[in-house]
Amino acid sequence: MRIVVIGATISTHRIISELLRSREHDIVAIVTLAPKYAIRKARFFSLDDIAALNGIDLVYVHRISDLKTVNIVEKLNPDLIIESGWSQIIPSSILSIPNKGCIGLHYGWLPDYRGGASLNWALIRGEKEWGASLFYLVERVDEGDIIDRRRFKIEDRDNIRTIYDKADALAVSMIRDNLASIENGSVRTIRQTQDEGAHLARRKPTDGEIDWTRPSATINNLIRSITKPYPGAFTSFNGQKLIVWESESSDPGFGTPGTVTRVADGRGIVTNTGAGGLLITRAQIEGEIEQWGDDLAHDLDMKQGDAFG
Repeated sequence: MRIVVIGATISTHRIISELLRSREHDIVAIVTLAPKYAIRKARFFSLDDIAALNGIDLVYVHRISDLKTVNIVEKLNPDLIIESGWSQIIPSSILSIPNKGCIGLHYGWLPDYRGGASLNWALIRGEKEWGASLFYLVERVDEGDIIDRRRFKIEDRDNIRTIYDKADALAVSMIRDNLASIENGSVRTIRQTQDEGAHLARRKPTDGEIDWTRPSATINNLIRSITKPYPGAFTSFNGQKLIVWESESSDPGFGTPGTVTRVADGRGIVTNTGAGGLLITRAQIEGEIEQWGDDLAHDLDMKQGDAFG
């Protein structure tokens, strides 16, 4: 098949790499974000190198619905479009072009969970199992017929980067295992209806502020859900924004929530919460260099009884 890939993240790169490894189909173009718009895309990953090394046309766009983009895709005449790592709704003018359809990936178990920031929400909610789904795209978010879906475990040691790795591995395997049936028209799908499942809300940067009155497990889930490559959970210390990249639950401390219980050398900053203690292991003052929690505490002259937030 002649395939056009639409995407702009490391997930896109991994899927392209798998298609190139198998060499069973021809990637005729990659549609991705123009560089000046890429800074606003979470998990953006440049596809310039993989396109150049493999002689694949790279099409930079701002809005996928622009008439210029539609005309380019029409001229490419793909049999199949694969979307991964793309947050814009693909219009019917593009969806109707390939004779084998347009397929996309959603990192949630359809139809149970639709919408954005699905993996972030999985960690925030403290889920122990999540899913990835491969489905035919329609102009409504995550509502097309399901081609395949697979589950993975979420461990206490996982963070947003590691569960993206797990979801990407499933995405690659689902595409690999289903391309033949998509090509010959034998794929069996599961139909979705609009009223099924829950819709996960988009998240804003301000949602990353730590509420120290919440239990330590809840705060830890927030921190691991938006650690790098996301902006990170944050609080304040002496009027400065402090970003927390890594943490773990600790023994209960004392004092009001957000109070520094102690600085544990070689471990981090133990802080009281609404229930239990939290050990901050990696953090930084905004604009400064990231450090181990205890090193940062010493540099800031942080002491027992000081407060965050």
